[in-house]
Order: sequence, then structure tokens, then C-alpha cells
Amino acid sequence: MAPEAATAREWAEAQFEEAELSEVRWVARAITLAEAVVARPGTSLPQLFARPYDLKAAYRFFRHPEVQPDTVQAGHREQVALELEKPGRYLLLEDTTEILCAGDEEIAGLRPVGGSKARRIGFHLHSVLAVR
Repeated sequence: MAPEAATAREWAEAQFEEAELSEVRWVARAITLAEAVVARPGTSLPQLFARPYDLKAAYRFFRHPEVQPDTVQAGHREQVALELEKPGRYLLLEDTTEILCAGDEEIAGLRPVGGSKARRIGFHLHSVLAVR
């Protein structure tokens, strides 16, 4: 279901109701955040929410230990895979970005990236956008 074929809420529910989070309220928050982003793309979190409570709830959501890309995006990834099984032509746009971390502290799992002599730590983020 594409965002233009549904309301922002319907799209957000279809994409994130299967998020692998242990509590219903965290899934509901994921849906609320997705709905807000679809309704106003390119907008920062403080601009998305008129009520301070909603902004604080968004920040709490992102700080929660269960909120990881794999858990939040599980249902969305399944929806995308199902859509890609349908006949048609697809353009897969990819990008690799170096994410560098500030500070000198060691962070578990991160290693030096890039050609910098400073040996800054970080990771490579590889993303793909599928367009039909």
C-alpha cells in the first residue's frame, strides 16, 4: 500500500503494526511517528508535533533499548518484500554513507572507517530505495 493510496494513518498501520516490540504501546508509538513523518516529510521532530508531550514521547521511543532498526522495521520490510514479488519493473537506488562518530571513546562494534589519517570510528550505512 503506497502512501498516496491511503491515508497517512492507514499506511503507517500497514507498515508498522507488525513491529517486533514487546509492548503494544511501543508499536502504537511507531505507528504515530510514521504517520507524522508521512504527513509532513522532511520535517524535524520538534516541527512534527504541536504538543510537547508527543515530542517527549518520540524521544523516549528512540531511546528505548528495544527500538532498533530490525525490530521497528520488521513488518515494513516484509511489506516491501511482498510488493517486490509482484510483476513489474523496479528501479533499486542505492547509496553507501560513512557515519562517523564524534568523540574519542571506543564504541563496541565500531571500527575506523574511511581514508582519514585520524582513524575516526564509525560504520557504513548502505540503503536501497525500491521504486516501481
